[in-house]
Amino acid sequence: MSLLDDLRLFLVLSALAYLVPTSADAHSVGLMDGATLKSHLESAQRVRNGAGHDDDALKAQFVYGYIAGIVDALNDDTSGHFFCQPPSVTPQKDAQIVLDYIDANLVAFRLAENASQYVFDALGAVFPCSKPR
Repeated sequence: MSLLDDLRLFLVLSALAYLVPTSADAHSVGLMDGATLKSHLESAQRVRNGAGHDDDALKAQFVYGYIAGIVDALNDDTSGHFFCQPPSVTPQKDAQIVLDYIDANLVAFRLAENASQYVFDALGAVFPCSKPR
């Protein structure tokens, strides 16, 4: 396994760790909601701008892994092409696309819902497929 493969595995596993429930509350199933996604994306933006702190760096790495996991799952031939992103797009670029999409559509967003839908909507809007799903 190469260093890049190790890093990808680490990022995906880090993102999946977020899915583990942290309380006995039935409402808390451990899924990231839109508000948390937006907060993590803003942390990533601060890091990119050189204004982040240690906590921001951790959230940035987490959100990059979270988005990369969604891209890996939904941007291939077996998923039915939910979006068609070129392979050259980085997780950092994806994060900026998702944050821009949330900011532009904030009124329409229900931030208490699952964050993966916002990633899917943002990437689908920017990287639509030419053929139907």
